[in-house]
Amino acid sequence: MRHLFPTLVRVERPTVTKVGGRFRTGWTPVPRAESVQCRLDLQFVRPGDIQPAIVAGKAPDRHGLGFFSTGALLRAGDRLVCTSGPVEGVFEIRTIPDAAQNSRRGHHIEVQVWETNRDLDALWPGA
Repeated sequence: MRHLFPTLVRVERPTVTKVGGRFRTGWTPVPRAESVQCRLDLQFVRPGDIQPAIVAGKAPDRHGLGFFSTGALLRAGDRLVCTSGPVEGVFEIRTIPDAAQNSRRGHHIEVQVWETNRDLDALWPGA
């Protein structure tokens, strides 16, 4: 099954804490989802998926589909941090993950993913 899901990701959820009267936001790893196998296909988009808006002065975000096994603990709003595999980066889930069905049960989970926090330092010439 490893050949079907070559990328390992850490699933994180947004958290809000109150420290000294101020609210702070952050990301907390989901228990039992620190090392989830998946396939991130950034070349494939389903016909009904949301298309990104073009923004001037900004590197375009990569987007595509994430394929997971049925036991994956995923929600809309989660962040996927790639830890190993052919795909690198940080991706977020903006839509509700849906289970692809076969004749009897859910076969796998598909969800649209969007890249965030892209590091461009290596792409720009040095000063």
